[in-house]
Amino acid sequence: MALDVSKQDESYRAFALNASPLRVIFTTCGPLALYQALQSIFKILDALMASSIGSEAVSAVSCLSHGSWHGPGCGRQHQDFRGL
Repeated sequence: MALDVSKQDESYRAFALNASPLRVIFTTCGPLALYQALQSIFKILDALMASSIGSEAVSAVSCLSHGSWHGPGCGRQHQDFRGL
């Protein structure tokens, strides 16, 4: 049973096995760390913009950022959508 592996996968495997461990970690985790840093910066900017609008906007942004828009932590929206 032969595996069909692309040339890109073969080259990455060779890189991961033969390169220095620090270089492999930085190459692999660098883009993930950059994505996480940008996501954190945008969350801070969202909170700053919402705080200049008012406390209800901050609550809405917080609720939306947790991914539970109509969950129990969102106050009145939970009752509004309970019958749906």
